Amino acid sequence: QSTIGGKVETSKIGKKVPVQIKMKESNTSIKDWESYLKTRKDIKIYIRLWRSDVVQDNAGNTGAGPKWSKVGSSPTNEIEVAVSAEEALQYLKGNKPPSYIDDLMDYPIEPGKKVSFKYNVSVSIRSTNIKTDLRDSISCTGIDSPKIDFYRPDEPKAGFGYYTSTPQYWSEIKEGSPSLTGTGSNETFEAMAGTPTTHNLYFASGGSEFIV
Repeated sequence: QSTIGGKVETSKIGKKVPVQIKMKESNTSIKDWESYLKTRKDIKIYIRLWRSDVVQDNAGNTGAGPKWSKVGSSPTNEIEVAVSAEEALQYLKGNKPPSYIDDLMDYPIEPGKKVSFKYNVSVSIRSTNIKTDLRDSISCTGIDSPKIDFYRPDEPKAGFGYYTSTPQYWSEIKEGSPSLTGTGSNETFEAMAGTPTTHNLYFASGGSEFIV
C-alpha cells in the first residue's frame, strides 16, 4: 500500500509510485510448491501489472497508461522470464518480492481535480512436466488492489478592494524665491512665523509639495 499520494501544488503530479508485489505463500503451500517444482522443467514466471483509473466526482484522470520501470532483477512486466526452481521458490517465500516504479512525474492534474488509481497484478508460473512433456500454468490474481489518490486545490480567486486617497494641500507666504530645479524654495527663514521683514515675499499654493 503506497502512501505517496496526497496534495499536489503544481500542474503535474511530479511523483514516482513504488509498487511491490507480495507473493509470500504459507509454509504448507511452500512444501507443495517444492514437490511440484521438482517435477518441472523450463520454468518461467509471468507478471502482469496494470493500473486502472478510479471513476469519481471531479475526476481528473487523463486515461494515459502507466510508465513502468522495474527495480533491480525483478521480472520485466508482461514478459515471460525464465527462472530456476530455486528462484521461483524465493519469490514464493517472499524473499525476493518483485518491485516496480510507476512514473507520474509528467502526469497532468488540473486545479480542483482528483486523480486516483488502483494497482492490479496477476502472476503466473508456467512450466513443463519432466515425464509427460506437457506444459501448464498456475496463476493467481491479486486479491486487494491498492488505491492511491492525488488532489490539486482550486486556484485562489482574485480579491478586489477599494482605496480612496485625499491629497493634502496648503498655501503659504514664503521668503526668498521658488526653486527652479524641483520642489522646495530658497528661503533663509520661515516667513509664516510672523517675523517682521523687509525681504521679498511670495505666495505659494499646492499639494503635498507646494507648487507656485
